[in-house]
Amino acid sequence: MNKTPLPVPTEARHEGYKIEDGITQSMLCTFLQCRYKSHIQLQGWQPDQRVGAFDFGEVIHRLIENGSLPVLERESPSRLIDDWHKEQVATGASPEDLDMCEGLVTPIYLSYMDKWANKDAKHLFKFIEGMFNVVWMGYRLRGKIDGVFSYVGQDPNDLWILENKTKGQISEDVIEDMLVYDFQILFYTVALQALGYTVKGCLYNIVRKPQQRFGKKDTKETFLARVAEAVQADPDHFFRRYEITFTSEMLDRFKKELVYKLADLSYSLMPIIDTLTDD
Repeated sequence: MNKTPLPVPTEARHEGYKIEDGITQSMLCTFLQCRYKSHIQLQGWQPDQRVGAFDFGEVIHRLIENGSLPVLERESPSRLIDDWHKEQVATGASPEDLDMCEGLVTPIYLSYMDKWANKDAKHLFKFIEGMFNVVWMGYRLRGKIDGVFSYVGQDPNDLWILENKTKGQISEDVIEDMLVYDFQILFYTVALQALGYTVKGCLYNIVRKPQQRFGKKDTKETFLARVAEAVQADPDHFFRRYEITFTSEMLDRFKKELVYKLADLSYSLMPIIDTLTDD
């Protein structure tokens, strides 16, 4: 019987999934949320649309990572923004939209560094934007972590994951409930433990995207000036951090759950892989 793959949308197609590539937390989460979406993504189909919130998150992410480096190792923020701008223009992004995004990012980044630079000097980073690729319970896990560090004055072998997030809204109750059981961070913790590291917990570094709206009488300059004034006046509104520690019971429960989910994904991949290798 000929295998007929599911219909796929008319979007940009890239190289399909290879089993030796391993499993990322994003891949596993997509599979658990929607098996059809997972199926077409693993065949190499990806949306070709641009999202402004993603642009903001991507560029502020790069700047924060750069700001976490030792001073002598940092790139110029303006150079990072220029490089990012060129990359986005090459993908078809509107220069006007990118200019507005950059105008929002600049006051956010400057205020962020004013607020956290001294505290972050107490972080001894083991790596920033670190890649992992490790076999755990017969499954290859891979991914990239924003940062892993230890605190100055504490056991250097007690490591913490740094997770940078951008959000439009920051609700204390919603955020705290979400962070109690974060699949992504627990996935990273399992991978780091498989590599021989001791992980104490996670420091969530949350940056709020400005929600001011462009008024009828606004120009680009007046709008960005209003945003900059708001960020400087109340940095606590835009920057929050939460520290979550992991108990052995939490991790044991997650590992049992993870094994079942990995097995489910691996089993479902077999017909997908067959369709990718069919002539």
